[in-house]
Amino acid sequence: GSVEEAVAAGRAPLDLLPERLTAVMDEVLAAEAAWYTGYSLAQTVLTCLYVHDLRRTAEGNPVLGAFCAATWHAVCAVKTILETSSVHEEEDFVTYTFGLPGDTPSLEESNAA
Repeated sequence: GSVEEAVAAGRAPLDLLPERLTAVMDEVLAAEAAWYTGYSLAQTVLTCLYVHDLRRTAEGNPVLGAFCAATWHAVCAVKTILETSSVHEEEDFVTYTFGLPGDTPSLEESNAA
């Protein structure tokens, strides 16, 4: 199913207890670290439903929204550096997003977070 269907089914709740919030943030951080080791964005960071709609995440949970926005900005910055500097081989670092959102969030989205 789509991200929207998963969210509608309650798979990305925003009213999180501190322990669950910490666990979600840990999962996002682990996904980001996995991307830095060479896995694709589609297999790592973009598996997190909260990253797909930063505005929804920020409005429903400002702490998680800020964390996800910071993570996405870091990913986009590294992706841009790698793509423009030609310092990597495709087999070493996958920057392709498989048609998933791969651009830096807009200023409006960032400010929402």
